[in-house]
Amino acid sequence: MPRILSILFLLVLALTGATANAEPRQARLGVFVTSVSGVDAADGSFRISGYLWLVAVGEPLDPQKDIELLARQANVTPFVTTRLPDGLSYVAAAFDAVVDKAFDLGSFPFDRQDLTLTIEARDSSLSLALVPDQRDSTLSQGIEVAGWDIVGLRLDPAVQHYETGFGYRTANAGFSRVGVTVEVQRSRSPLLIEKFTGFLVAFIIAAVALAVPPRELGVRGGMLTGSVFAAVVNRYRLEDVIGFDAQFGLVDQISLITFSALIVTLALSVRSWRRDGQPEAAKLWQRDRVQEVALLAIHGALLLLVILIAMI
Repeated sequence: MPRILSILFLLVLALTGATANAEPRQARLGVFVTSVSGVDAADGSFRISGYLWLVAVGEPLDPQKDIELLARQANVTPFVTTRLPDGLSYVAAAFDAVVDKAFDLGSFPFDRQDLTLTIEARDSSLSLALVPDQRDSTLSQGIEVAGWDIVGLRLDPAVQHYETGFGYRTANAGFSRVGVTVEVQRSRSPLLIEKFTGFLVAFIIAAVALAVPPRELGVRGGMLTGSVFAAVVNRYRLEDVIGFDAQFGLVDQISLITFSALIVTLALSVRSWRRDGQPEAAKLWQRDRVQEVALLAIHGALLLLVILIAMI
C-alpha cells in the first residue's frame, strides 16, 4: 500500500510539473483594415474598421469571448468558422472601433501619428498567446483618410501586466496582446503654411508699418492693431482644430514669435514717436529704422527656423 501511494504521489508531481511547464496555446491573429476615419485631435480619438481572423490548434476561438478590443467603443461580429486543410481552426469576424488616442501635436501641421488599436487575449499569457499574422495582414487599397496620407501598417506583439488580479487572479498576471497600428501623415498642400495665414498676414502688416513715418503713430498703431486681430483669429482657429495641447509645439512657437514681433514693433514705434521734435530726431529715426528692420528680420528668421525643424 505505501508503495502504491508513493507511485501515485510521483504521478501527481509529474502531472503538476507537466502542466506548469506546458506551452500556452498560440493563436495567429491577422487583420485587414478597410476604413480609418474620424481622426480628431480635439476629441482625442479615431475610428477603425475591418476584418480580423484567428487561427489556432484545437477548437475555434470565439472573437467575442476570447479576445477584447481595447477601445472607447467596439463591435465584433463573427461570420466564418471553419477547419483549414491542415486541421487548424479558423474564425473570422468584422470589427469596428472608436479608439482613444493621445495625439502628439508638437509638429502640427507637419505631424505623423500612430493610430493603434490594441487587441488583447482575455485569458492570461500562460494559457493563450496571440501571434501577429505579418504575412497576410494589410490595408485595403481603397482607404482614404480626409486630411491624412497613409504611410503603412504594422502589428506589434506584447505582454501586458496589470497591477490587479481582477478579483480572481494572481496580481501582475500577463495578458498577450497585439497592437494594430496604422501609420498616417498629415497631408501637405502646395502652400505649406496655409494654416498659419493669419500669422503671416500679421507679420507682413508689421513689416509694412515700418514704412510709415514714426511721427504717424496713429497710423502705425492702427496697422498693428489689425495685425494683432489677424494673429488672434488664426490662433483660435487652430485651437478649434487641435484642441487643448499641453505641449509647447509649433503652433505655440509661431504664436509667441509673431506676438513678440508685434509688441517689439509697437514699442519701437512709440520710442521713435517720443523723439519727435528733438534736435537730432531725423538722425535718431534713421538709427531706429535700422533697429526695427533688424529685429523684425530676426523674428522672421526664427519663424522660418521653427517651421523647418517641424518639417524634418
